[in-house]
Amino acid sequence: MDLEDMMFEDDIALMGDSEELIESGIAGPSNVHWIEEDVVLEEFRTAIKKMFAAATPYDLMPRSGKVLVFESSLQMKQAFRGLLSNDVSAALVRDSNDLYYRSVITVTDFVECLIKCYSQQSDVVERAALLKSQLEDRLISEWLLTSNKPAHVVSYAGSGNLLEAAFLCTTHRIHRLPIIDTHEHQLLFIMNLSRLLRYTVDNENFPDDSDFLQYTVGQLPLGVFSDVVTVHREMPVIAVLTLLITHNLSAVPVTDEHGVLRNVFSKSDVRFLAEKSRYTNLDISVEEALLHRPLELLHTCTRESTIKSVVELLVATNVHRLYCVDNENRVEGVISVTDIFNLVLSKKATSGSFPKRYEHLHGSV
Repeated sequence: MDLEDMMFEDDIALMGDSEELIESGIAGPSNVHWIEEDVVLEEFRTAIKKMFAAATPYDLMPRSGKVLVFESSLQMKQAFRGLLSNDVSAALVRDSNDLYYRSVITVTDFVECLIKCYSQQSDVVERAALLKSQLEDRLISEWLLTSNKPAHVVSYAGSGNLLEAAFLCTTHRIHRLPIIDTHEHQLLFIMNLSRLLRYTVDNENFPDDSDFLQYTVGQLPLGVFSDVVTVHREMPVIAVLTLLITHNLSAVPVTDEHGVLRNVFSKSDVRFLAEKSRYTNLDISVEEALLHRPLELLHTCTRESTIKSVVELLVATNVHRLYCVDNENRVEGVISVTDIFNLVLSKKATSGSFPKRYEHLHGSV
């Protein structure tokens, strides 16, 4: 069976924050007249495909690092504090009884729990009590029973084919792919597309002299440039969080009354509200909430930016997305790392049969 025909939507949805539709490469700039059979693009695709086909996920494995694994008997409060203190947005969950990996807990779980509590109780005092019982005292295992998540985790073999792993991520919109040692059935590391992009650029076989890299954003069907969701800086945090969940977004640009980009709010920023239980009041403005987050620079591009400069900025800053702005810094579109790989690793570029090297991660440790 071809990898392209293998669809495990329920499994894939488990892998953390779903890639937002706004960043899925659905449509590029509206003025683009693109010919799919562009020779320059096809040559670049072939080179990248060849590079990945000769590599394995082991080649992306960091020399040192850490992967969070929580016991299912852990309190939700402790889990989210663990995410915060380790500056990560997701962790694997291991069953406390049989030591099998059962799920992934992410910042999205935290956000969904907050929204549920806010929708159920408007009184401040009673809401705080509800948050304590639902978020702080509840066990991870109890939350998973109500979150409708599948009871297994999709993973991939470290000895597999990097092209297949990359295609698996882009096709099924996986943010995080656990890489395992199939012989020892041990978790090795978590692969993500940002790590893959860095590996691609640093690889000695990367075609850095390709004419494709000199194309501009405005010349390609890359990213999304219509109906880009933005929020005003005075919008309440709870409304922004609801919007992120409703539209399946991981982040949203924050603008002023003139539509000028002022900041970016992501679901992971809620982690900083978890400190000292600031999440009991989410009626504050998103601008005020961002004061609790360490200062971050805004990373943007324009329609005239080359693909080379976009890729270099994504790698250098280790961010997942760039917002495309006009000469007055108003948001015109958004380009993500996923968009880059969606364009480069098209079905045409990766067609063919692959051996089955991915499985459900049920191994004990």
